[in-house]
Amino acid sequence: MTTTITDPVLLSSIRQATGPVELKDPTGRSIGVVMPSADGDLAAEAYRLAQDPLFEQWADAVEEYRRIHNTVPEAE
Repeated sequence: MTTTITDPVLLSSIRQATGPVELKDPTGRSIGVVMPSADGDLAAEAYRLAQDPLFEQWADAVEEYRRIHNTVPEAE
């Protein structure tokens, strides 16, 4: 699904972010996380992303899902 953001304040906030941006509704409920794309070196950006604490939580959640559902990662 694709959604176009037209709110200039929101666009500015996302563009200035240096890491993941969590989007919440007015009640404080999490809607999702946006990772702004970068124009720089992909390897450097991947390394920076891996240093974020949310990345470790995501990786743990994926491993837990795989354990519960008895799945294995796709072959590379």
